[in-house]
Amino acid sequence: MATRDSSRAPGWVTPMLAKPDGGRLHEGPEWAYEYKLDGYRACMQIASDGTTVLTSRNGIDFTYEFADLTGVLAPALDGQPAVLDGEIVVYNDAEQIDFGLLQERRGRYQTHQSSPRRAEPFEDVPVQFLAFDLLLLGTKTLPRELYEQRRGQLAGLAMPDPYRVSVVRGFTSTELAVLA
Repeated sequence: MATRDSSRAPGWVTPMLAKPDGGRLHEGPEWAYEYKLDGYRACMQIASDGTTVLTSRNGIDFTYEFADLTGVLAPALDGQPAVLDGEIVVYNDAEQIDFGLLQERRGRYQTHQSSPRRAEPFEDVPVQFLAFDLLLLGTKTLPRELYEQRRGQLAGLAMPDPYRVSVVRGFTSTELAVLA
């Protein structure tokens, strides 16, 4: 493998997308479930030196728009590059994910991004990256690994600031039955 410039974030790793399940929950140990989140699907690509790039699943660069999420996870990676798949969300005062607030924040960002008066982040509407998959860690691309292995590695990462980056909880069908 060629040596990679540590200041360059790893390249895009195509995330898995949800598929219709026919309207019923499958049961058994091979099935896992996660919350449906109302935000912007994004990959967090982190270079060895901590440089972070945020990219939407459609290739939109979110890095400057959500600059307060960059560099957060680097201390937990010990110099390893990584790619996490997740969702950028905003919580409202009732501690619920609020897509409307996220859209409002995005609209303000787009309106003011070319204005020299507005260079600071939109701290009045903080965002959080909720990770649900680990696609690359170090030199290993992980999508072909078992879900449990990827989730175990993701859950094993220390979250230096869980109010900005955290892991979405997953459930087995047995745990869902207990919650219902």
